[in-house]
Amino acid sequence: CGFPNGMLTLEKYTYLFDGAIGETRPMDNMKLGFDTPQEDELATNVLSAGISPYMPLTFMKAEPEFRRYFSFERASQEDTLAWMQSFMLFFKKYTLSNDPDLQRRPVIKSPVHTARGKLLHKMFPKGQIIYIHRNPYRVFLSASNMAQKTYYYMYLGVPTKERIQDFIINQYVTLFDDYMAAKKVLPKECLIEISYEEITSDLVGTMKKIYDYFKWDGWEAMEAIYKKEAESMKSFQKNSFIDMDPKLKELVYEKWKDSFDAFGYEK
Repeated sequence: CGFPNGMLTLEKYTYLFDGAIGETRPMDNMKLGFDTPQEDELATNVLSAGISPYMPLTFMKAEPEFRRYFSFERASQEDTLAWMQSFMLFFKKYTLSNDPDLQRRPVIKSPVHTARGKLLHKMFPKGQIIYIHRNPYRVFLSASNMAQKTYYYMYLGVPTKERIQDFIINQYVTLFDDYMAAKKVLPKECLIEISYEEITSDLVGTMKKIYDYFKWDGWEAMEAIYKKEAESMKSFQKNSFIDMDPKLKELVYEKWKDSFDAFGYEK
């Protein structure tokens, strides 16, 4: 995803760069490598020359200029088309890089797609969406942790802590509001909502629930794979965070109250 222009040529030589990155991600200690899943928006950001809400990770002071690229409902037709073409180009390359006999459906996992339900459904009418929600307080703490440990590798101008906090708060509001607007018009059969707690406490059971909901074939073959993955994750230690400052906690609740209410999280 980081090198989409040369991915088809360079993928066979990734072993030459094995020492260039760490073995785990700095923000959560998840496994990291050239063959581990990454966010497709990283590639689209590069291919579209910055038509993406990921650009503020480099130019945080200009963050408001990129908000229109979440849902694209407030973007120009020219920018929307350029993003769509870049997105499709990346997935055509991805398709070419896979064994055609496997006929795999790609699974994309960029958080900003949360705001793009309408656009993605227009592009892929048969596509299916898995929306994973989590306790908003934990989301804020996780996002702040990522900003502290990861974003500083990317900034070209160091923002204030207040600006980063505003970025986290405003981004969540945008993603949630655009998701809820899309949810009203998306066909029920193309969308399932899953909690973070479900999938982390019972990976196999939750995946079975998803397979059943979407009426996917192949569960018998995949069940053992998910069980193996769940077993491998038993020793993984998730991040632990200190209690939030009461004033900050109140701010998060005030700004994100609609999400608390929608998914039944306690204040």
